Amino acid sequence: MNRFSRFVAAAVLLLVSAPSHAIAADQGGVLFRKGSALISQATSPAYQTEGAKLIEEAARMGHRAAQLKLASLYANGTGVEKNLEESYRWFLTAAERGSVAGAYYVGLQLELGRGVTQDYRAAAVWFQRASDRGYADASFHLGLLYEKGLGMPQDFARAAFYYRRAGKRGDASATYNLALLMEAGRGVDKNPAGAAELYIKAAQAGMPEAQTALCELLLEGKVVQKDPARAVGWCRAAAVQDYPPAQMRLASLLGQGLGVAKDGVRAYAWLLLAAARQYPPALKLQRGLRPRLSPQVVEKARVLSLTLLAR
Repeated sequence: MNRFSRFVAAAVLLLVSAPSHAIAADQGGVLFRKGSALISQATSPAYQTEGAKLIEEAARMGHRAAQLKLASLYANGTGVEKNLEESYRWFLTAAERGSVAGAYYVGLQLELGRGVTQDYRAAAVWFQRASDRGYADASFHLGLLYEKGLGMPQDFARAAFYYRRAGKRGDASATYNLALLMEAGRGVDKNPAGAAELYIKAAQAGMPEAQTALCELLLEGKVVQKDPARAVGWCRAAAVQDYPPAQMRLASLLGQGLGVAKDGVRAYAWLLLAAARQYPPALKLQRGLRPRLSPQVVEKARVLSLTLLAR
């Protein structure tokens, strides 16, 4: 067979084989979409089971989105019996085929020891892969591992680097953690003003821890202009998210009338909510206050506490 004949034979082989791959890929996509629709619209467990079967079939055909979906189904026990080992296996399959989300979830399960033996060092490897491809959650968790020294030597500078990387992609938790490092001067130059800017950014993104920190900064007036009224606003924003430290702080501000009209009933109502979450400082304060309050005030506060989080 001469060179031209070999070229023609190879071309014919490609023409014959390529459609079968394309058909398989398309079949996987069809099965995945049908299975996902069944699960999302399921009115009975039977539909969920059928949907999961279709998704698993697509996953076994190599459909990456189906592999990720199947992993989450096994993790949650949706349409299949809950099986964390199977969940990990399918996340790993997707990750090894290039899925960035899969790499992140493999790292997460290794970090938590879900369905696999806990291994911080291995988790860091997978987080690194996903982080380098722009996955913000992976950068955040990599920052956590470096900050806490899990699976690697503690390194605040590298923690700050990955928190900053995640923060640039909109991760409020990473922005908040970077602010904590910056405020303390760990891994980065100490910069209270820069930390305050980061607290504001994370608070505006709705993170209750950052909102509470910003509340304290506004009350102190050292790094930002003192403004008790704004402090109350940020504290309330965190409190309605059922964040106990903010609820207790708001109770204190209401009890003192600082930045807001004094209101003992409302103050005790917020304290009750924080105590209900078993927040130790709130439990201690409640035990001290309860004997000094009238039964009428206690009852009004109890009734009011039932409505505060719904507002």
